[in-house]
Amino acid sequence: MSGSSRLATPSEVPTATELDPDREFRVAGRTTVLIVEDDGRIRAMARRVLSGQAYRVLEAVNGADAIRIATKQGAPIDLVLTDVEMPTIGARAMLGRLTQLNAAIRVVFMSGYSDAELLARGFDKGYDLFLPKPFSGSDLVATVGQALRMSSV
Repeated sequence: MSGSSRLATPSEVPTATELDPDREFRVAGRTTVLIVEDDGRIRAMARRVLSGQAYRVLEAVNGADAIRIATKQGAPIDLVLTDVEMPTIGARAMLGRLTQLNAAIRVVFMSGYSDAELLARGFDKGYDLFLPKPFSGSDLVATVGQALRMSSV
């Protein structure tokens, strides 16, 4: 048997915390993500992926629902994953209300719009953190992790 095909001993195998230092914090249930998306399939996929990564996940079908859910929460919401276009209340107006509840809240916008369409709606990919639709589970996890590591503005 060659040296390159040997099995790693338990002391050589990285722990879950070494692979993802933020995991223990999430496992403790202290990182809450609110998904605001009117498409049930996208919302369900995001919930399944983020729950599997030990995030505490809340779901809202629109901006008004998100405000209602956030107001009822005992613990602050750490991050909002929101569609740019929603029925009832726009993403910016919703975030204005959510920021009153938690000034340190972070946000990731989801959209299938082109850059020009986003700019016309007042969103700038150079400033706002975006997750283009459609997205994969790994893209979602990476973007949410990036947003949580960023300092709040």
